[in-house]
Amino acid sequence: MGSVVAVQYVLPPAEPMQDPRSELDGRAYQQRHKQPMVMRTVRAKQSTNGGADVDTGGGGGKRDVSVRGRDVSVRGVDIDGRRVTVASADLARRQELRLLHGDAGMYTSVLTMEEARMLQEERNEDVKASTPREVLDELKAGNARFWTGTAEAPNLSLIERTTLIDGQAPKVMVIGCADSRVPIEIVFDQGLGDVFVCRNAGNQCGDTVAGTVDYALNHLGIKLVVVMGHQGCGAVKAARLPIELIMKEPPKLRKLLLDMKDSLAYCSETLDNIMDANARDRESVIANALAQVKKVVSEQNVLEKVTKGDVLVVAAFYEITSGIVDFIELPTLSAFRASSKPLPSIKSS
Repeated sequence: MGSVVAVQYVLPPAEPMQDPRSELDGRAYQQRHKQPMVMRTVRAKQSTNGGADVDTGGGGGKRDVSVRGRDVSVRGVDIDGRRVTVASADLARRQELRLLHGDAGMYTSVLTMEEARMLQEERNEDVKASTPREVLDELKAGNARFWTGTAEAPNLSLIERTTLIDGQAPKVMVIGCADSRVPIEIVFDQGLGDVFVCRNAGNQCGDTVAGTVDYALNHLGIKLVVVMGHQGCGAVKAARLPIELIMKEPPKLRKLLLDMKDSLAYCSETLDNIMDANARDRESVIANALAQVKKVVSEQNVLEKVTKGDVLVVAAFYEITSGIVDFIELPTLSAFRASSKPLPSIKSS
């Protein structure tokens, strides 16, 4: 006789799932819908050809199941047109089955913990083998998906998230503003473990951020650092106010704004001569981002890596109204040192 495998599946609400990549487990289902799960038991008897006939216990009919030992993968489940999440009987080995949903309710992939770890290791090796330019191109492609409305919105299953505890290998470090309208991972269509993020008002690069950059480059192996400002940044606007107004702010905020004002001193006259308010806002934010790039690269250990071509440091401007990120590079960055000299001419992409 063939072996018998017991499988449970969950029937979510009848309405179609909007995101085929999203996943439900028991606890998440109960919390989201405030009602018990509908559980049925499936008994699958292994056949001689490696497949199995599955009896859903009423209402579901026969289901095609492939049995490999105690592993069960579903190859064609369609329960009344609704999504089905399958849970294996071997909970110790399989905490969750990742099921990819197609147009016809077809499930095409099941991951074990071992497989998830292998995929994560392969992904990490790909990141380590990438050049700074390749990472930048990937970031640009992710932003293009975001602002064109074709974002993949990478999401990991429970098993895949579990593998992240083994360590991290982010592709890029982004120093961004704390503004709630600028969520870094979403803007670049990246997922968990992809971006090493450091955010504060005005995307400043003080000692704490500089130490975080050192950690990113020397311990995480990050090859691309992006300092990103954004349209309508309140911190940049405040930093360009008269000093007497800035002095009225609380001590910590006052210091932050004065530091930023000092960073913008090299181009304050040029900014003041820009008549169009929107253009002045954009150029002020870009000037601040470039000034922070200067601070990052002025650190000797960072400058050495940039000079060798091992690390790329760029500025960026995020336009809230369109979702587009423009990247700005300093062509003479390798020779850029801490000094009072004006920033060199820039190019954007």
